[in-house]
Amino acid sequence: MLEWRSWLEELAALFAESAPDVDADEEERRRSRERGVAPLVALVVERTDAGELWRAACARTLTWYLESTGMAAEDAEELADDVVDGEFESWVAPDAEALGKARDIIGEHGA
Repeated sequence: MLEWRSWLEELAALFAESAPDVDADEEERRRSRERGVAPLVALVVERTDAGELWRAACARTLTWYLESTGMAAEDAEELADDVVDGEFESWVAPDAEALGKARDIIGEHGA
């Protein structure tokens, strides 16, 4: 239980750091989402060692983050799944290029 709580507290802190302002327009929200990708993925990789289920954990984490920025739940889940399935490999921590592509895809969503 303590490990799970610690994980959620770390996520909450990262979500807060990357959160758009309450009165942010859609462009500012997209930029906030874009900035949030790399730190969140890095945290998931650190916690899972890019093991067997790291991509599922990453998709769930990105979904939660995108929802927290005001994105509709269905859109957030679809976008997170598309990014993880399209840019990240199983058992391999993403390199800078994959992270950059993921960041760009999320940042361009809805543009």
